[in-house]
Amino acid sequence: ETAVQAQNVYSAADGSTQPKRGALIFAAKGDSEQFAEAGIAIETSLDPAPNHLSFLSTGTNDAMLGVLAPLIPIARILGVRMLDFDVYTKNRDSAATAALFVPAVVAFFVANVRRR
Repeated sequence: ETAVQAQNVYSAADGSTQPKRGALIFAAKGDSEQFAEAGIAIETSLDPAPNHLSFLSTGTNDAMLGVLAPLIPIARILGVRMLDFDVYTKNRDSAATAALFVPAVVAFFVANVRRR
């Protein structure tokens, strides 16, 4: 089972066990094998995997969709790139993404503040 908490990827030239860089990798369930073979822990509980809009707050996304939603059908007809707003309209996953992402970021920063 994939851990919900982020796995730290670090480069510790000084021998420290504290992470210098953090990575929280999201992948669709079917794409997880390639990461597991490399020994990289990934998060697969969100299916489909989040896109860049998923990492913004729900309020921010709702405000942007309030403005852009009427334009999405027109953009599709004209073949204009929608920068995943059409995908986010279906998934609405910013709260679920934040539930995984925010604790991982906070833990990373807390670990690095303690180190100083």
